[in-house]
Amino acid sequence: PIKQASLIIEAEAIQRLAEKHIGQPFYHLYNLDFRGRIYPNTAFLHEQSSDNAKGILLLHEPVVLGESGLYWLCVHTANSWGNDKVTLDDRVSWVEENWGWIINQAENPFGTCDWMKADKPFSFLAACFEIKMLADWCRQGNSEEDFPSCLPVYIDGSNNGVQHLVAMSQDDEVAPLVNLVPQELPGDVYMFIANKTWEKLEKRKAKLDAPTINKFKDVFQTAVKLQRDYQEAPDKSERKALAFQAAQTWRNQNRDLREKLFPVYWTNIQDKKIQRKTVKRNVMTLGYGGTAYGMGQQVIEDTRDISPYLRDKEHLWGALLGSLVYQTCYEELKGPARMLRLFQTLAERANEKKVYLSWISPITNFPVCQAYRKPTTKRTELKYGDEILKVQLQVWEETTVNESKQKTGAAPNIVHSLDAVHLTMCIHDADYITTVVHDSFGCHAGNMNNMFMHVRQKFVDLYKAEPLEDILQQLNATDLSPRKGTLNVESVLESDFAFA
Repeated sequence: PIKQASLIIEAEAIQRLAEKHIGQPFYHLYNLDFRGRIYPNTAFLHEQSSDNAKGILLLHEPVVLGESGLYWLCVHTANSWGNDKVTLDDRVSWVEENWGWIINQAENPFGTCDWMKADKPFSFLAACFEIKMLADWCRQGNSEEDFPSCLPVYIDGSNNGVQHLVAMSQDDEVAPLVNLVPQELPGDVYMFIANKTWEKLEKRKAKLDAPTINKFKDVFQTAVKLQRDYQEAPDKSERKALAFQAAQTWRNQNRDLREKLFPVYWTNIQDKKIQRKTVKRNVMTLGYGGTAYGMGQQVIEDTRDISPYLRDKEHLWGALLGSLVYQTCYEELKGPARMLRLFQTLAERANEKKVYLSWISPITNFPVCQAYRKPTTKRTELKYGDEILKVQLQVWEETTVNESKQKTGAAPNIVHSLDAVHLTMCIHDADYITTVVHDSFGCHAGNMNNMFMHVRQKFVDLYKAEPLEDILQQLNATDLSPRKGTLNVESVLESDFAFA
């Protein structure tokens, strides 16, 4: 209910802003954060907002589709629906095969509601409207190539954080999983890690004896009952306190058994799509400094809405799976893992010197500084009437380096600074209108043929400049230069799916 209320407030804010500006051009003011990443200052109604904001935005100045625009409009439509695990040509074919159904979504959106099943419903519906307008345009005897399109279409990086780690480490083994090399079908690093994780779960389950496995049903049902008792009790009531105490007592008494049954719980999930969805955010955040604990929390949160079985899981089982995914990523994605360890070492060296880790981003010369501060703490006594209050104050005028944040922030900040360089290069060097969401590059459909190659060429230009070596040299850490694989980064120029 709390999440639902929040989403409604956001949707209403988006609607108010949209109604205020409908039919007229408006502009965003953009900021760069301390890594150089680009963010609009506008609240709610912008391309980096939720899908119901992004999906209602159009570019003000139209560009005709030209020879290739319809192709990219179809790719964008299929991507928005969720049909993005096939070749680009197959995505276009899917749209052509469903042409009449797609137009029907635009003609009767409140009647069919099929568009709401899309991965990105409002973006998909916007594409349906664009296709309907195109069909009407052509019925009037006009050429599709002359159709003036205002819809921004996007191509996304394939797990962009890991892509940057792979490019830095030149890991030729992981490169196909994040589509940095040409191949017939898109690589899927999420499914790869899911498969490896479930293989480990099956092996762990195989080591359990039958009596232990047979206890799973009773343990699961007890856990569900205790959760329900707590959730259904009135807030701040004695009943809620007793339910909490009963659940904690049971969990403490059965900690070892619950831990043993962890693989049994997860191996009951055989649907590959659910397995992939369970690990997706874990793998996605690996390149941005994901931790074992953080991945456990992600599993607990991300699986809650999938099914009642996953909603009612013991949090311990979610935490343990997150740790297993984290371990699997480090074992199976060796090049990226080397980079993450290297960044941690850079932070540790900075901590030893009691300085902020800082560097100048290659090519764009953007100054990055991890100014993570920790205030000094002072204790004092205050007199309040006849009472003496002992208080603890945080003195922000006297700070030291927050070593913990410095350590956890190094990996995400270095990777973010490099994806910001790539993004800035793409925007700066494009001679057409662009709109971007970090690793998602948008423009008019009529310009996407240029953008498709442009994004790849800038990625090559960035990594031919050896940004990792540049940063290590700035930090006097060339002794940490890692062992690299044999990936030729120029192979991304021939990859259909690196950004697609």
